[in-house]
Order: sequence, then C-alpha cells, then structure tokens
Amino acid sequence: MKRERTIETFDIEIPRIFAYRLLGMKKSGRRPRESVMEIFEDEFARAHELVDAKAVMRMSHAGLPGSTHIDSAMPVVVVVCTIGPALETRVAELIGKDENARAIILDSIGSAAAEEVADRSNQIICSMASPTDFAPDTRRSPGYGTWNIREQRAIFDYLEPGDIGVTLTDTCMMVPRKSVSYAVPLEGGKPGEGKDHRCENCNMEHCAYRGDGDDALFDWMNEKGDPKQ
Repeated sequence: MKRERTIETFDIEIPRIFAYRLLGMKKSGRRPRESVMEIFEDEFARAHELVDAKAVMRMSHAGLPGSTHIDSAMPVVVVVCTIGPALETRVAELIGKDENARAIILDSIGSAAAEEVADRSNQIICSMASPTDFAPDTRRSPGYGTWNIREQRAIFDYLEPGDIGVTLTDTCMMVPRKSVSYAVPLEGGKPGEGKDHRCENCNMEHCAYRGDGDDALFDWMNEKGDPKQ
C-alpha cells in the first residue's frame, strides 16, 4: 500500500435513510407529517449543492506518530474527511431566521453526508488493501471508546488537513463540524479480509448512527409511492 499523503475528492449520494434515523424517524409506524417531508426534500436537494466532499489520508507502518492509543508496531491508515463549511453556514443562517425546523433537518442531512464521505474514504483503504496481505480492521475515531479526544492533535500533526479546509480548536473539535477523523489499523490476514461493517464492534446498541443494512428500510416509505428510497 502507498505511504504518500493523498487528497481525495468525492461526488457522493447522501444516504437519506441515515438522515431519517438521525432525525428520530422510526422504522415502523406512521409516515412523518407531509409538511416535515416537504421541508426534508427541499433541504435534501439543496444539501447536494452545499457539499464539498474531500479527504486527506496517509499510511504509516509504525502506528500513529505521537499516539499512545495506536500500537507503534501496527500499520495504520489515518484519515480526515469533510463536507466543507457551506452546509453549516446555511444551518446558521436558518437559525438566525428562526427557521429551526429547517435548520435541524439540514444539520442531520449534513451529518449523514459526513458519514458517507467517511465510508467512501474507508472503501478506498479496503480497495488498496485487497491485493495485499493487509486486512483493514474497523475504523476508530478519537473521542470514541477509550481513544482520548486529545489525540486529534496527533492525527492533525500527521496529516495537516488544512489543505482540505479542516482545522482544530483548542478543545480538539474539528472545524467545519461536519468532518470526521479516523484511523484504520491494518492487521495481517488474508487479502481483502476485514470487518464487514463499521458498527460490528461497537457496544452502543441504541446509537442513532448504527446501521442495520437492508433492515434500515423504513416501512412507511412506500405509503405514497416514495420514489427516492
């Protein structure tokens, strides 16, 4: 696998089902009010114009420099990805106009978009590992589980993601907020071997971000012939 620092750009499709879940919409039960769905569709269409999906990534054969969490003997790929600032700017404008429902809906769509960029960049890692003896493990991020949020600084020092417009605050929060940082340890194993799903090793059973594969389809989506599943 290549060790050079690379920048990737993506043309993504935002997963609407993921956005539904973040908004608290239930898999079963009644379809949300038509007024809510109209706002959702309006902001969903607008969101695609606001997303500028990018990622910077780099491989290390000796862990993450400066990290006490990633074993220094472990090969790892480190990534920072983002959808850019435009969607967050619109959310702030909507809040300023007291259009809070639109703001909440668009913010959730933005979170779904950011996770899609993380998934797409993770797919690149899996594709690069496929012809090798590396097996990508589940991706992990500072601030989750036992990985201290302060180790964001190690990721930023290693990747310098300012090139894609992502910076770090004094409290180790990323700006723009709709950004994701993560590391993928590379275990030795069969070519292409690895975890099937990012949620596989997570113990947060009721997390809004948890994916359920095909079961994530919402029962009410076809009630009015929804063509945009």
